[in-house]
Amino acid sequence: DLTQARIRIEAAIIELAVERGDADWEAGMIASFHALSRTPLPVRPDDTEAIALWEARHRAFHRAIASGCASNWLLRIQAQLSDHTERYRRVRTFHFATPAQVARDVEREHRDLLDALLARKAPRASDLMRAHLEHTARAVSALWEQGRKAGAARKAVRRQPRAA
Repeated sequence: DLTQARIRIEAAIIELAVERGDADWEAGMIASFHALSRTPLPVRPDDTEAIALWEARHRAFHRAIASGCASNWLLRIQAQLSDHTERYRRVRTFHFATPAQVARDVEREHRDLLDALLARKAPRASDLMRAHLEHTARAVSALWEQGRKAGAARKAVRRQPRAA
């Protein structure tokens, strides 16, 4: 539900940003993408500095995109939804074991999104944003399902009678 709400709000934001965004909006997106692309994805759950830096730059990139819509209400709603989805993205970061599992080529997703916005292709940018958000939601759901199955297996083992 959260992901679907965010997808709808992001689509409205993108449509307005493409319509209203100016050169400063474009420059902000380019600058925030540059900073994000120079920030390695965290690969260890104990590297809290890397996680905090990547999260801050990722958030800044998405805020730069949204800023072009020039709607305080949409920006507030987007910020609230982003706050809630950020915790799920962190779950994914903390539970994947290998850099390849974390990466998925997020940089390419962000680059494609930036390119579509700079080209003023709102439908394409909305589709890319939807895919970007849904990918994370699916990954987190899969992690929760794995955790649920592991928990059920542990309970089943504990219920086994002990051999004398």
